[in-house]
Amino acid sequence: MRAWQLNRLGDPWNELQLVELDPPEPSGGLARIEVEGADVNFADILQCQGQYQVKLDVPFVPGMGAAGRVVAVGPDCSLEVGQRVVGSTNGPSGGYAEEALVSDADVHVLPDTVDGLVAAGLHVTYGTAWF
Repeated sequence: MRAWQLNRLGDPWNELQLVELDPPEPSGGLARIEVEGADVNFADILQCQGQYQVKLDVPFVPGMGAAGRVVAVGPDCSLEVGQRVVGSTNGPSGGYAEEALVSDADVHVLPDTVDGLVAAGLHVTYGTAWF
């Protein structure tokens, strides 16, 4: 799968590289989604710079939120293959990729009538801008 990966901390517009990676494997209560859209928010920039409260070791794929369709589930995941969801991604497997991991505890199920790009933008970025 294609993904924007950060191999060195810094400004994402300078450090992100488009790479080929194996799709992440879901474990526990995680699901892998085929990403329809991901938000771009200030926290992602801080995380890429190593200034966010949650520090990830490089390399990692940024994108703290995403919307998409579930394509695989971990053994303790309550989501089902085929469901559409929006929510927080899980650790180093962020939303700036063709597929990402999400936790069943941190997502909302999306009806097919809701556009994935719109849902991804509403999840965190809209609320941040509104506040």
